[in-house]
Amino acid sequence: MSNFHSWPFLLALSALVAPHATFADLLAVRWWTDPLDQSDAVFRTDVESQTCVGLHHRGIRGMNSMAMRRDYAITIANKTDLYRLDQHSGLAQHLVRTPLADIRALAYSPGDVLYAINKTSFFGPSQLFTVDDVTGNATFISDLPVRASQALDFSPQGVLFGWSRDDGLLTIDPVDGTYTPVNPGGTTGSPFMQSLAFTRDGVLFGTDGNDLYTVDVATSATAYVPMVNFPYGVRGLADLTIPEPSLATILLVVSAAVLPTACRRDVY
Repeated sequence: MSNFHSWPFLLALSALVAPHATFADLLAVRWWTDPLDQSDAVFRTDVESQTCVGLHHRGIRGMNSMAMRRDYAITIANKTDLYRLDQHSGLAQHLVRTPLADIRALAYSPGDVLYAINKTSFFGPSQLFTVDDVTGNATFISDLPVRASQALDFSPQGVLFGWSRDDGLLTIDPVDGTYTPVNPGGTTGSPFMQSLAFTRDGVLFGTDGNDLYTVDVATSATAYVPMVNFPYGVRGLADLTIPEPSLATILLVVSAAVLPTACRRDVY
């Protein structure tokens, strides 16, 4: 007879358990240009505890954007050059120089294609490019609104979002650059986001450079997130949260492990 009878209970319980919620662990980089400025330029931000910890790195001037690949490799830019940032030490290593004049935003697609927003001049258009982070080659896609020059990120579903000072949150076609405001004209008085970052469970965070917000992807509405010692002048955000397995997943693994034993019958 079978010597284990509880595996059906485990399978049933695992199907009823809700996914485990995660809290965001964000990396933030601050615009830094003054060698005499002794403030930290790279920060770890724990949204759950509302705390920020500096990583004591001041080596790269003018960090103005940041993006993270699926393997957690982090790329930052200071106008024309790309760097690889170590999330633990805050140290940056030069990757390559690009032909772009003023990189204002970076985002990796789900396929790890790097997208960038280039600003031609203060009153000039914003431009959407793809950039090879090995060779530095940049491919022009299209112009974007003049006042949409700072923030860019892909959702976990692969939708590219940006931010317009006039219309707030935008969806952007990564193929031809066609953009659509999520809530046209309905974001008057909203913060002008300097960076956007999705968590892996789909929560969108943004910063206007001095405060942290969540952004509703359906309405473009923003909600202030209280933080202690959130750095000023933030120009890049990235989600460092490693999703924890849900209890359902754990139970399924346990069930799979004991299932062979459950199905084995002793022979006498």
